[in-house]
Amino acid sequence: MIQLYRFSTGLISENNSKKNKQKKKKKKKKKKKKKKKEVKQVVDALYDCKSEVIGPGFFRFKAEIDFNGVVVVQNYLERTGRGEWEKQASI
Repeated sequence: MIQLYRFSTGLISENNSKKNKQKKKKKKKKKKKKKKKEVKQVVDALYDCKSEVIGPGFFRFKAEIDFNGVVVVQNYLERTGRGEWEKQASI
């Protein structure tokens, strides 16, 4: 009887831990999706893309990229903890 009890509690706890892990994965996926939605466009345009194979496993890629300088600076200030400067400058 005790073995049956241990077996059943083991199954229940294992099932619950699997569900908890699945919930955590879903929450992480939601957070990633939310972050992707919040991403600001840093690249304005992409011109003159070229790629070539140099050798086995070696490639060269060249592109001319126009960046949005305002967004680059905002992202930098946020990452370095100086987001207050941005708010003060925009007033």
